Amino acid sequence: MFGAGQDPALPLNGLDVAQYRDGVEMGRGGTGPDVVDSPFESLARGARASDTYGLALEPGHRVITGSLLPALPVTEPATFVGEFGPLGTVTAQFV
Repeated sequence: MFGAGQDPALPLNGLDVAQYRDGVEMGRGGTGPDVVDSPFESLARGARASDTYGLALEPGHRVITGSLLPALPVTEPATFVGEFGPLGTVTAQFV
């Protein structure tokens, strides 16, 4: 399930994010000019990298153009929550 799309022109500088596993905070970070580049530049880099493997982005594909915190391993059932300030919250449950 996907939430509503966001305006790609939405400024990301100053965005605070937090990630949780089963209610325990696992990381916190934020954005700034030294962290965030243009999501369009990130998308173009990803498309070029995919092309080197003979793959292509197709209409309807969903793409994550970056991350503000490191990925957390999933080694057992758990619920993960990411809070992205005005962008909203994401929850993933692994069973």
